Amino acid sequence: MIPLRSNIVCKRFPVVTLSLIVVNSLVFIYETLLLPDRIGVFINTYGFIPERIFQPVGLFEKIVPVFSSMFLHSDIFHLVGNMLYLWIFGCNVEDRLGRFKILVFYVLTGIIAGFVDFITGMHSLIPSIGASGAIS
Repeated sequence: MIPLRSNIVCKRFPVVTLSLIVVNSLVFIYETLLLPDRIGVFINTYGFIPERIFQPVGLFEKIVPVFSSMFLHSDIFHLVGNMLYLWIFGCNVEDRLGRFKILVFYVLTGIIAGFVDFITGMHSLIPSIGASGAIS
């Protein structure tokens, strides 16, 4: 069953939640505007690849994808699914935590998801992308 709404009414407008949805959507639009042969390069550059930690690459190539991978999505269904859950539950979480703390929470849970991905597949060469870890 896919939830379509929450029964809990938000007390204030979810600025950060909506901003995260807009940023994720804009990054996806940018991805779709890339030439087909550039999409793979973009995903491999900004998606989190656990094996990259062991490779002799710069700090930028190791750290930035931990953050940028939270905003990449493989297709429209991946994006819509993640943003639907963010919209439904983000408003209530933002009410409870506050605007600054939900942003910190989103980033920290996304980092934790990347760490779990690293621990469970240290030598994987498959880019990990999506906001699922940060949202769930």
